[in-house]
Amino acid sequence: MEQSGIIGDAVNEYTKLAPGEPAIYSCISIAESKKLADKFRDAGYTSEAVHGELKDEEIERIFKGLADKTINVVTFCDLISEGTDIPAVAVVGLCRPTMSMALYLQIVGRGLRPCEGKDKCIILDHVGNIGRHKHPLIPRDWSLEGMKKKRKKKKQEEEIEETYYTCESCYFVYEKSEECCPKQIPKMGIVTGK
Repeated sequence: MEQSGIIGDAVNEYTKLAPGEPAIYSCISIAESKKLADKFRDAGYTSEAVHGELKDEEIERIFKGLADKTINVVTFCDLISEGTDIPAVAVVGLCRPTMSMALYLQIVGRGLRPCEGKDKCIILDHVGNIGRHKHPLIPRDWSLEGMKKKRKKKKQEEEIEETYYTCESCYFVYEKSEECCPKQIPKMGIVTGK
Protein backbone atom coordinates (compact mmCIF):
# COMPACT_ATOMS: atom_id res chain seq x y z
CA MET A 1 0.00 0.00 0.00
CA GLU A 2 2.84 2.40 0.82
CA GLN A 3 4.51 1.76 -2.56
CA SER A 4 1.26 2.63 -4.33
CA GLY A 5 1.36 6.16 -2.92
CA ILE A 6 -1.94 5.76 -1.06
CA ILE A 7 -0.50 6.83 2.32
CA GLY A 8 1.01 10.05 0.94
CA ASP A 9 -2.15 10.79 -1.02
CA ALA A 10 -4.29 10.27 2.09
CA VAL A 11 -2.39 12.92 4.03
CA ASN A 12 -2.29 15.33 1.07
CA GLU A 13 -6.01 15.02 0.30
CA TYR A 14 -6.96 15.45 3.97
CA THR A 15 -4.77 18.56 4.15
CA LYS A 16 -6.31 19.94 0.97
CA LEU A 17 -9.99 19.14 1.67
CA ALA A 18 -10.57 18.85 5.43
CA PRO A 19 -7.57 19.90 7.54
CA GLY A 20 -8.22 19.49 11.26
CA GLU A 21 -11.66 17.89 10.84
CA PRO A 22 -12.25 14.74 12.97
CA ALA A 23 -11.31 11.87 10.66
CA ILE A 24 -11.09 8.11 10.64
CA TYR A 25 -9.06 6.11 8.12
CA SER A 26 -9.65 2.43 7.41
CA CYS A 27 -6.40 0.58 6.68
CA ILE A 28 -5.48 -2.85 5.36
CA SER A 29 -3.45 -3.93 8.43
CA ILE A 30 -2.38 -2.80 11.88
CA ALA A 31 1.10 -2.06 10.52
CA GLU A 32 -0.34 0.16 7.75
CA SER A 33 -2.61 1.85 10.29
CA LYS A 34 0.41 2.74 12.45
CA LYS A 35 2.38 3.99 9.40
CA LEU A 36 -0.51 6.20 8.29
CA ALA A 37 -0.92 7.65 11.81
CA ASP A 38 2.82 8.44 11.78
CA LYS A 39 2.49 10.20 8.41
CA PHE A 40 -0.36 12.35 9.73
CA ARG A 41 1.74 13.24 12.81
CA ASP A 42 4.69 14.09 10.54
CA ALA A 43 2.35 16.51 8.71
CA GLY A 44 1.48 18.25 12.00
CA TYR A 45 -1.81 16.57 12.92
CA THR A 46 -2.64 14.79 16.15
CA SER A 47 -3.12 11.20 15.08
CA GLU A 48 -3.44 7.80 16.73
CA ALA A 49 -3.80 4.24 15.46
CA VAL A 50 -6.36 2.05 17.23
CA HIS A 51 -6.22 -1.73 17.06
CA GLY A 52 -6.98 -4.85 19.06
CA GLU A 53 -3.57 -4.86 20.74
CA LEU A 54 -4.51 -1.74 22.74
CA LYS A 55 -6.30 -1.88 26.09
CA ASP A 56 -9.94 -0.80 26.14
CA GLU A 57 -9.10 2.26 28.25
CA GLU A 58 -6.58 3.46 25.65
CA ILE A 59 -9.05 2.97 22.79
CA GLU A 60 -11.69 4.87 24.78
CA ARG A 61 -9.23 7.73 25.41
CA ILE A 62 -8.45 7.97 21.69
CA PHE A 63 -12.13 7.93 20.70
CA LYS A 64 -12.90 10.65 23.27
CA GLY A 65 -10.03 12.72 21.82
CA LEU A 66 -11.52 12.36 18.35
CA ALA A 67 -14.97 13.34 19.65
CA ASP A 68 -13.68 16.44 21.49
CA LYS A 69 -11.32 17.29 18.58
CA THR A 70 -8.08 17.03 20.56
CA ILE A 71 -7.18 14.23 18.13
CA ASN A 72 -7.55 15.00 14.42
CA VAL A 73 -7.15 11.58 12.81
CA VAL A 74 -7.67 8.02 14.00
CA THR A 75 -6.45 5.19 11.79
CA PHE A 76 -7.67 1.64 12.26
CA CYS A 77 -7.87 -1.88 10.90
CA ASP A 78 -11.16 -3.73 11.52
CA LEU A 79 -11.91 -1.99 14.81
CA ILE A 80 -14.24 0.92 14.03
CA SER A 81 -16.40 -0.68 11.35
CA GLU A 82 -19.09 -2.04 13.72
CA GLY A 83 -20.67 -0.66 16.87
CA THR A 84 -18.57 2.48 17.18
CA ASP A 85 -20.49 5.71 17.70
CA ILE A 86 -18.48 8.91 17.29
CA PRO A 87 -20.94 11.34 15.64
CA ALA A 88 -18.29 14.09 15.41
CA VAL A 89 -16.48 12.15 12.64
CA ALA A 90 -16.63 14.43 9.59
CA VAL A 91 -14.13 12.64 7.34
CA VAL A 92 -13.95 8.96 6.44
CA GLY A 93 -10.80 7.90 4.61
CA LEU A 94 -10.82 4.59 2.78
CA CYS A 95 -7.30 3.17 2.42
CA ARG A 96 -8.49 -0.42 2.46
CA PRO A 97 -10.20 -1.95 -0.58
CA THR A 98 -13.07 -4.30 0.15
CA MET A 99 -15.41 -6.45 -1.90
CA SER A 100 -17.91 -6.43 1.00
CA MET A 101 -20.65 -3.87 0.52
CA ALA A 102 -21.72 -4.37 4.15
CA LEU A 103 -18.23 -3.53 5.44
CA TYR A 104 -18.00 -0.53 3.11
CA LEU A 105 -21.35 0.82 4.33
CA GLN A 106 -20.43 0.19 7.99
CA ILE A 107 -17.15 2.09 7.69
CA VAL A 108 -18.65 5.00 5.75
CA GLY A 109 -21.61 5.02 8.16
CA ARG A 110 -19.32 6.10 11.02
CA GLY A 111 -19.16 9.53 9.36
CA LEU A 112 -22.83 9.76 8.40
CA ARG A 113 -24.09 10.10 11.98
CA PRO A 114 -25.73 13.46 12.69
CA CYS A 115 -23.93 15.76 15.11
CA GLU A 116 -24.47 19.33 16.22
CA GLY A 117 -22.15 21.63 14.29
CA LYS A 118 -21.49 19.08 11.53
CA ASP A 119 -23.17 19.73 8.19
CA LYS A 120 -21.43 17.16 5.99
CA CYS A 121 -19.26 14.09 5.81
CA ILE A 122 -16.35 13.97 3.39
CA ILE A 123 -15.49 10.52 2.08
CA LEU A 124 -11.96 10.26 0.75
CA ASP A 125 -11.83 7.00 -1.18
CA HIS A 126 -8.24 6.21 -2.12
CA VAL A 127 -8.89 2.62 -3.21
CA GLY A 128 -11.97 2.63 -5.46
CA ASN A 129 -14.61 1.33 -3.05
CA ILE A 130 -17.21 3.81 -4.32
CA GLY A 131 -16.66 2.45 -7.82
CA ARG A 132 -17.30 -1.08 -6.53
CA HIS A 133 -20.21 -0.32 -4.20
CA LYS A 134 -21.49 3.06 -5.48
CA HIS A 135 -22.49 6.11 -3.46
CA PRO A 136 -23.42 5.12 0.11
CA LEU A 137 -26.69 7.07 0.05
CA ILE A 138 -28.25 5.55 -3.07
CA PRO A 139 -31.48 3.62 -2.63
CA ARG A 140 -30.74 -0.11 -2.59
CA ASP A 141 -33.02 -3.09 -3.04
CA TRP A 142 -32.30 -5.52 -0.19
CA SER A 143 -33.48 -9.10 -0.20
CA LEU A 144 -33.21 -12.13 2.06
CA GLU A 145 -32.76 -14.23 -1.08
CA GLY A 146 -29.09 -13.34 -1.53
CA MET A 147 -27.37 -12.23 -4.72
CA LYS A 148 -28.85 -14.77 -7.15
CA LYS A 149 -31.05 -12.15 -8.90
CA LYS A 150 -28.50 -10.97 -11.46
CA ARG A 151 -31.02 -9.08 -13.61
CA LYS A 152 -32.26 -7.05 -10.67
CA LYS A 153 -28.69 -6.20 -9.70
CA LYS A 154 -27.94 -5.04 -13.25
CA LYS A 155 -31.12 -2.93 -13.24
CA GLN A 156 -30.10 -1.45 -9.86
CA GLU A 157 -26.63 -0.59 -11.25
CA GLU A 158 -28.23 1.11 -14.25
CA GLU A 159 -30.44 3.13 -11.89
CA ILE A 160 -27.37 4.11 -9.88
CA GLU A 161 -25.57 5.25 -13.02
CA GLU A 162 -28.64 7.27 -13.97
CA THR A 163 -28.67 8.99 -10.55
CA TYR A 164 -25.02 9.99 -9.94
CA TYR A 165 -22.07 11.40 -11.87
CA THR A 166 -18.40 11.27 -10.95
CA CYS A 167 -16.59 14.49 -11.87
CA GLU A 168 -13.75 13.69 -14.26
CA SER A 169 -11.71 16.61 -12.93
CA CYS A 170 -11.92 16.18 -9.13
CA TYR A 171 -13.67 12.77 -8.77
CA PHE A 172 -16.44 14.26 -6.60
CA VAL A 173 -19.59 12.09 -6.75
CA TYR A 174 -22.74 14.18 -7.18
CA GLU A 175 -26.39 13.78 -8.16
CA LYS A 176 -27.26 14.14 -11.82
CA SER A 177 -29.85 16.76 -10.89
CA GLU A 178 -26.92 19.21 -10.68
CA GLU A 179 -25.94 20.86 -13.98
CA CYS A 180 -22.24 20.39 -13.26
CA CYS A 181 -19.95 19.33 -10.45
CA PRO A 182 -20.70 21.53 -7.41
CA LYS A 183 -17.00 21.50 -6.48
CA GLN A 184 -16.04 22.95 -9.88
CA ILE A 185 -18.48 25.90 -9.78
CA PRO A 186 -16.07 28.32 -8.00
CA LYS A 187 -13.25 27.30 -10.37
CA MET A 188 -15.40 28.11 -13.40
CA GLY A 189 -16.45 31.50 -12.03
CA ILE A 190 -20.12 30.55 -11.88
CA VAL A 191 -22.15 32.25 -9.16
CA THR A 192 -25.27 30.53 -7.94
CA GLY A 193 -28.13 31.92 -5.90
CA LYS A 194 -27.49 29.46 -3.07
